[in-house]
Amino acid sequence: MQFDHYNFISCIYNDVETLFVHNKETLGNHYLDDRPVEEQYHRIVDKAFNFQSDTMVVYIKGYKYSNGHSTVVNHIKKCSPKKLIIFNDDAHTPWQELDLIIDELKGKTHEGLLISYLVAESCIEDYQIYDCEYGALSYYHSNIEADRYHYYNIWTHSYAPHSHNLLREYKPTKEMLYKLCCCSKKPDVHRALAAICLVDKEDVKLTYYEKHRFQELERMISFTNTDKVLNPPLPTYKTLPEKYKNIIKDNYKKFLESDLTWDVGNISQIAGHEQVKTISLSRDSFLTVVPETLWDTSTRFWSEKTLKPMLMKRPFVLLAPAKTLDKVRRLGFQTFGNYWDESYDEELDHGKRFAMVMDIANDILKKDWYELLHLLNDMEEILEHNRKQVWNLHKRKLI
Repeated sequence: MQFDHYNFISCIYNDVETLFVHNKETLGNHYLDDRPVEEQYHRIVDKAFNFQSDTMVVYIKGYKYSNGHSTVVNHIKKCSPKKLIIFNDDAHTPWQELDLIIDELKGKTHEGLLISYLVAESCIEDYQIYDCEYGALSYYHSNIEADRYHYYNIWTHSYAPHSHNLLREYKPTKEMLYKLCCCSKKPDVHRALAAICLVDKEDVKLTYYEKHRFQELERMISFTNTDKVLNPPLPTYKTLPEKYKNIIKDNYKKFLESDLTWDVGNISQIAGHEQVKTISLSRDSFLTVVPETLWDTSTRFWSEKTLKPMLMKRPFVLLAPAKTLDKVRRLGFQTFGNYWDESYDEELDHGKRFAMVMDIANDILKKDWYELLHLLNDMEEILEHNRKQVWNLHKRKLI
């Protein structure tokens, strides 16, 4: 079986990177200038795990590339470690192509199947898997035992210390240019709908790129008096309250015509840990509406997008799967239930959850600047706590 959906695989054995597979290249001990050095990652994560000797640690970052899985298996067998630890370093991607062909693989993912393959073929009995998505065991093949699967979001947990040099440029301040910001790069349903709902508001900073790729919007809404939804409706839009359906219709043309790019240069170059540069938008806003990586899944995943307002000592709301905010709290962070209704995190209906978050955003926009400054001062203890927690997050495993 071919596994062709990952960006890189890095193998670290006894604290030294012994294999790096990227696309069609196998680089051994050599490093690429344009990639994060996984040994740095490893040193950060080791503070939480205290890796023992004779342990091989495998880091997997998922994108659509090919080759390498057999090379990794052969490398693991050659090293013959006593213990194998595998980290999935990015959100899962459904293997939709194979869903149409093999019933056994329905609901599985590229990353889940790849890791299942590595475990099965390497024949290392003592193995552990740490996944960046909470509740993603069903994405793996049945050969993965439940007690070997754990949650640890390596990208998010190591983000602050790994980006330390870049983060030093940005300091929290009480000054505000915007009442809220909502920043997106890659198109997705919740991100597009949020931008459409907020595009006509004052005192809002939006970014949204690649609108031309988001053709689903054209299929999602028919701008007629009959409110006909086309081919077929996406679940989030289908269950939206009428108020927000009307806002989306009214604002859609303005959204398409608006330049929502951010004057940061070539946005395609803002990748990896360079994404920290967009933290200035959270710094300059009272509230960050965070359009997380995932939205309408049963698993939970949160990223550096949520850490940015924390680092800038700003409150946030999440456009994310239900129960994501709960996982953030369980990692030791505090949220803002004393200031607005955070029951949106319990709402399983995507349209209703989206509307509840937008209601909070609209309430914030109604407040004057003096009220927002008062709120910011009142939240100081929570905001300072969260900022400190970010810097120690790499040491914590989820309870």
